[in-house]
Amino acid sequence: MEKIKKVFNKKTYPFIILFLVMFIITLIKPLNFGDDIAFANVLVKGTEQYSKTTNIFEYLGIRYNTWTSRVIIEFFLVLFAYRLPLLWKLLDPFIYVLIAYSIKRVFLKDKDEKLSWILVFLILMITIPVTKEAGSIATALNYIWPIAFGLTSLIPIRKAIDCEKVRWYEYLIYIPMTIFAVNAELVGACVLTTYVIFTIYLAIKKKIKPIIAVLLIVSIITMIFTFTCPGNKIRTEREIESKFNEFENLTFVDKFVIGLLTEMDQYIMIFSPFYFIFTLIMMITVFKKHDNVLLKGISAFPFVLGIMFTIMPVFFESFVTRILDFSIISQKNLDYRSLKAYAQAGIYLLDIILMFISLYLAFGKTNKTLISMLALGCGVCSRLIMGFVPTVFASGVRTQLIFFTMFIVLIMMLVEEKDKKFRDIMLNLLIVFTIFFK
Repeated sequence: MEKIKKVFNKKTYPFIILFLVMFIITLIKPLNFGDDIAFANVLVKGTEQYSKTTNIFEYLGIRYNTWTSRVIIEFFLVLFAYRLPLLWKLLDPFIYVLIAYSIKRVFLKDKDEKLSWILVFLILMITIPVTKEAGSIATALNYIWPIAFGLTSLIPIRKAIDCEKVRWYEYLIYIPMTIFAVNAELVGACVLTTYVIFTIYLAIKKKIKPIIAVLLIVSIITMIFTFTCPGNKIRTEREIESKFNEFENLTFVDKFVIGLLTEMDQYIMIFSPFYFIFTLIMMITVFKKHDNVLLKGISAFPFVLGIMFTIMPVFFESFVTRILDFSIISQKNLDYRSLKAYAQAGIYLLDIILMFISLYLAFGKTNKTLISMLALGCGVCSRLIMGFVPTVFASGVRTQLIFFTMFIVLIMMLVEEKDKKFRDIMLNLLIVFTIFFK
């Protein structure tokens, strides 16, 4: 028992375990399906529509003008899928370690190793099907890697807040990572928004550093590159025709409702360990800090709403089905203009608003309130915006990965406020959850 305790007290052990587990998982991930096959064949003569291209740069030029602005991501995607799949299998586990390290470095101040273990188990709950939904390499390069690099690109903000020195060689790390992260549109929007907000904040506090201005400019330029890409417009037109013919006839409200329903269904109508843990800890925190019944009710609403549709039906199926007759919206179930859909969207919107209020109640007038609200806002908007693109139904759960990550950030920020006993209980709970959801 004493030896086991010593293992759990070592600073690097949680990250080593995370790497080893993800390395084993990555080894068994298939590379012969979905987009992985397509990217592996783009430069192979006689196969696919790009088989006549002479080199990867010619291919990327075609893609930029006819399909996507993600040419930086696709450069590495083709490289790994076509030539170096084994190198990807070696590097991908490091990306999850980078996510864990960056979250702890940016959002946490407490150095307790128990927090590292909690963080590792939360990351391990990102299920295998999501991380290989469109192809293992394709999903990693388009979603997981940008999230990891995006989080790492925020480290200079933490350094500026803490008045830490940024050395010259760190520019060689943060600039390329920021460019790669922002090349993924959803991550890019989150990174740019964060840098805009904290550039203003740091300027007011007179803590602005050159690296902050540089990365803000890099983010802006990369996003301009995205918005001016001719291929993105062409791709949208083609996807409307092939995937969602009704999209052009949708109003702003229609798109908002679809985005909101398809987003929150993944947390309210389907049991989500991230949503469950986050809302539970948030409720416990508010209950402990406030005696007012109304404030307690505000924090309890998100948690109660989740269990009403996921846990209660297991025991009271007929009651829940009859009283709370909601359903998961899909392309086959497009009744998004009905009173029922608006009622469901209204409840989801209320749920989100109360989560923001609960974060204020949990953290009070501190920097954590601003940071936590920004994290929740990025998570919500990163998936809500999918309602405004024709692939809202075709993209699958992988577009929720930013929100999953933000839930992990919020959970860690709340757990940091708790004592050792609570952290022990939390770790035991996560071990059980990881076994069931991994």
